[in-house]
Amino acid sequence: MAAAAVLFLSGCSKSADADAGVAGYGRIALTCEADISLATRAQTVTVPATEDFAVKITGPDYEKSWSSMEKYEAESPLLKEGNYTIAVSYGDPETEGIEKPHYTGSTSVEVVARQTTQASVTASIANSLTTVETTEQFRKYFHDAAFTVKSASGGEFRFAAETTDGASPLGELIYVKAGTKLTVSGSARHQSQTGVDDGPVVNFQEQTLETTEVKTCHRFRFDAPDAGSATLDILIDDTVVETIALPIELNDGAQK
Repeated sequence: MAAAAVLFLSGCSKSADADAGVAGYGRIALTCEADISLATRAQTVTVPATEDFAVKITGPDYEKSWSSMEKYEAESPLLKEGNYTIAVSYGDPETEGIEKPHYTGSTSVEVVARQTTQASVTASIANSLTTVETTEQFRKYFHDAAFTVKSASGGEFRFAAETTDGASPLGELIYVKAGTKLTVSGSARHQSQTGVDDGPVVNFQEQTLETTEVKTCHRFRFDAPDAGSATLDILIDDTVVETIALPIELNDGAQK
C-alpha cells in the first residue's frame, strides 16, 4: 500500500511585515513541505531537514539561488511585482547511495507591490530506490550470502548477511537514479548434505532490471524453492513482476 503521509516541515515560513517592500516591490514568505510518499509500499525514507532545502527563484529579468531555506529567509529579498517560479531541491540528482535522496518541487506565485505574498512548495522524491533481500527458505539452504547491485549510472553497492568490508545489510535501501539500469549478482555457500556449514560456494549469474521508475522501490528477492534450485524475484510493491530461475554454479574449490 502506498505511503500517503506528507510530512510538513515547520519553521520555514516568514510572517508578513508591515513594511513588505518599496513602491513596485514585494516579498515572498515561503513555506516548504516534503512529500515522503512513494509509488510503492510504505518505506522508511530519508527526510531532509528544512534548512537544507535549496531555493531558486526566477522571474522577469530575475534569477537567484540560495543554498538553504535558512539563507533565503535571512535575506528575505525584495522582488519586483510580477510572476515568479519558485523551485526547491535537496540532494544531488547524480549521486546514488544510502540516505542519498533527491527531492524537487516548484510552484508559481505572483508578487504584489508592497505586500508579502504567501507561497507553499511541496518537494517530492525524484529518484528511485533498490534493495536486496533473501527469503527464509533461501537461508535454509544457503548461508554467507553476498550480493552486488550495479547501476548504469556508475553506482556499485554490496549487500551481505554479515556486513563486513563496508557491505550493507540485506534490506538496506539504496537511492539510485530514476531511469537507470540495474544489475544484481552474488554468491552464497550451499549447505552441505551433512548439514554442516562447509558446502561449496554457489555463484549467481548477473541479472538485469532494464529501467528504474521514479518514487519506486525495486526489490531483488532471492529464494530457494528446494535444496537444488534458486530463483530471483523482482518486485515492485509486494507484487512479483518477474521470476528468474538461477543456474546453480558450484565452485567446488572454495571450501571453508
